Amino acid sequence: MEIPLLNTFTLITSGFYITLSHLYFLNNFFSSTILIDLYFSIIQIFEYKNAYFYINDRIYGSIFFFFYQLDNSWNSRIINYFVNSNILFSFFFNSSY
Repeated sequence: MEIPLLNTFTLITSGFYITLSHLYFLNNFFSSTILIDLYFSIIQIFEYKNAYFYINDRIYGSIFFFFYQLDNSWNSRIINYFVNSNILFSFFFNSSY
């Protein structure tokens, strides 16, 4: 399966992932929640490292990098969620109350 197709499939099923992450979080399966987030971020990094478009490819490259910047804001939210999940994860296991 090609990487863009894999990312499209991942984004389409993101509603399922969110529901699954919430269910895992409620049932204390924190590692599964973090793995789902990490999976999508790694696929995104791999896709953009192997992109065939460059910024000087006229309109095609410009459109690709425009949407790349929009997608980076999405990735920053996922990374932020990943960091916050790790903080909550460590808080729940290290708390003494």
